[in-house]
Amino acid sequence: EWALNKQADIIAILTYFQHLTQEQLRRFEQLIERAIHQNAWLLAPVGARQSGRPQTFYPSGLNGILSIGAHDQYGQATPFSARSNELDLLAPGVDLAVSSVDGQISTNIKSTAIATAFTAGLLALVRQEHAMPGEEVYQLLRETAVSKQVGGAKGQNVSYGYGLLNPIALLERLQEGGDWK
Repeated sequence: EWALNKQADIIAILTYFQHLTQEQLRRFEQLIERAIHQNAWLLAPVGARQSGRPQTFYPSGLNGILSIGAHDQYGQATPFSARSNELDLLAPGVDLAVSSVDGQISTNIKSTAIATAFTAGLLALVRQEHAMPGEEVYQLLRETAVSKQVGGAKGQNVSYGYGLLNPIALLERLQEGGDWK
């Protein structure tokens, strides 16, 4: 709500919850509708894997929010990234250099929140040139993702979503479609 009040263009909600009350769910849905109306792009981490079966964490499991999981340096889904039917993409979430509170550079812990922050950084660069609706940019991210499915088929998968975030392909597609300003 604070970010929407400040007219933020991109809102990375770097937390997740396994359960929400009906009131919390209703409030999140209201805020998502407000964000869509303000053309704010929303993303959140898929969550931490707690079992082998698909799980839903919030807010990433809600419509209107891009759900981000983590992959390692080899492009493999990390064991800690939740499997989910709502997963959109995987982004780097292991061994990224991050700054600590005291300003020192260190290597991060393994985190879907770091993968989400990485994706938000890319979206910030995109947003400087393109103000398309969130669902359009989410669809472009899905379409340009590097598929990890057998045979390279595109489609949502509980471990990889639509695939690995592909910044170069995304930027090339945006450059081709110059009417998206």
